[in-house]
Amino acid sequence: MHKNCTIKYLIKFFALNNFTNDFKYKKIIVMKNIKSKSVIALLLFFIVEGFSPCISKGRDNRFIYPQIHLGVCKISGKIIQSGLKPISKPIAVIIRPLYPVTGKEEIKEIRTDSLGRFTFDLETETNPSVCLISSSIDGNSANIYDEISQKDNEINLLYDENGKLSNIQSSSINQFTVNDMIYSWDVLSNYQPVGVIRLDTRQPQVHFTRFYNKMDEWKKKLYENKYLSEKMKNCILNDCLVEDYSIGFLHYKIEIRKKYLGSSQNDEASIFMRQNKKYFSFKTDLDLNSPQMFYSLAFFYFQKHLLDDSLLNISPIKDTPIEIWQNEVKNKISGLVGFNQGIYYDLLTAYAYANQIDNQTERLTNKQIDNIKSFFKNHNSGIINILLNDNNRHIAQLAKGSDCHICTALKIADNKQLIDAIVSRYKGKTVLVDLWETWCGPCMAGLLQMENIKEKLKKEGVVFVYIACSSSPKKTWEERIKRIGGEQYYLSDKEKDAIMDGFGFEGIPSYVIYDKEGHLKNKFTGFPGNDKMQSLLEDALK
Repeated sequence: MHKNCTIKYLIKFFALNNFTNDFKYKKIIVMKNIKSKSVIALLLFFIVEGFSPCISKGRDNRFIYPQIHLGVCKISGKIIQSGLKPISKPIAVIIRPLYPVTGKEEIKEIRTDSLGRFTFDLETETNPSVCLISSSIDGNSANIYDEISQKDNEINLLYDENGKLSNIQSSSINQFTVNDMIYSWDVLSNYQPVGVIRLDTRQPQVHFTRFYNKMDEWKKKLYENKYLSEKMKNCILNDCLVEDYSIGFLHYKIEIRKKYLGSSQNDEASIFMRQNKKYFSFKTDLDLNSPQMFYSLAFFYFQKHLLDDSLLNISPIKDTPIEIWQNEVKNKISGLVGFNQGIYYDLLTAYAYANQIDNQTERLTNKQIDNIKSFFKNHNSGIINILLNDNNRHIAQLAKGSDCHICTALKIADNKQLIDAIVSRYKGKTVLVDLWETWCGPCMAGLLQMENIKEKLKKEGVVFVYIACSSSPKKTWEERIKRIGGEQYYLSDKEKDAIMDGFGFEGIPSYVIYDKEGHLKNKFTGFPGNDKMQSLLEDALK
């Protein structure tokens, strides 16, 4: 069922590929694997000058233990084509940092100058820190891992005459080999998460046996790779395990329902759920105190699913003193994760606050701020500035206001005519319909990226219509749309099903463009990037 995974989504979004996340809503899978797109994705590791790394033992040997610190890094670079052929037009460069403390999603986009040069000022939460950079060069997709300091750093990307990445020039010391930077993309592209294996897994041990058999097959193939270093293989394996535990164990209820939705076993699926916490025995596979978690592309999904899991039933942190809340958490999960001390509990605490700010859109209370300052005063103190910065950013966003308009439901006898009825409300306007859901990572990433061009297009006469359905929790939807703005519709599953089927869509995010006369101009699945989206909308405006 899963063609891709969360790990790859963070990279593939920038390769204009999409994360398959076939939810309980049968018609919504978040796109099929597409490899023929023209983007590169870079993972960059930022290191503070003078920072002395700790070395961890075990599978993640020699990985740097990042310092939790809110800072800014300047990244400068140049895109160079074979034979120093001049750049014919500016190239879009997109950067997306990973935030292991807050798990927030943020995208920056700039264009190169006529010489192919670009510069970013990037806020980071840790040193080293991970980010993704994509560049829309035709004919190739590659994935690059690099390390740079928080000084001025330069990264030059060299392409051959076929548009294929041929070399990298970096001013920083690299933690991985050149082969790691070039070939890791292919390995990640071939990974398929194990997820939920079978519905008839009545005993935890049976479920684990099937899980390990599948994972062993993948691990064998991974370690037979002749190009990657052992360190990179370990890094990839850790991410795969984090992702699979998130999907197959923490997200088990949803996975069971969506895997068997519409089948003859659906009734049984609604009954068959995990009966005890033996399904959560992470300690033999995951060292959640490991520095590798700071490098994991799937870690914040793991955090989210852990806090949301109904069987673990971890209470929201609210105004509870942190020590008391952590003790409650330890009582519930220490036997499962294999430890009751360590940085992981502080990271989970920080994510609990950030989840309140970013996903529930609730600012920190004065009591919570006092709790944060008091608890982290003498250890992991960088968390204080990170959370307060996140809170201040949220307050500033609310102060800006929103043009969000929640639209009333339309009473249409035939759901197949629903989209026509919606579009007819905006006669004389060019309309972009965005079919999305709150749980869809690529949907949210696309929404964030479009913020860079949305205001300009609105002034030119484009109306942005957003359609979600009851697969998105209503409360979460109500909070998310405050930032998104635009014309917001919340439909039933059947109503959105009819719209999806009418256009032949099998995944989200999907988009439909109408001109001022209400004529269909374009329809497609997967966010195409700002350049392409702006071009399509400007064509419809003519």
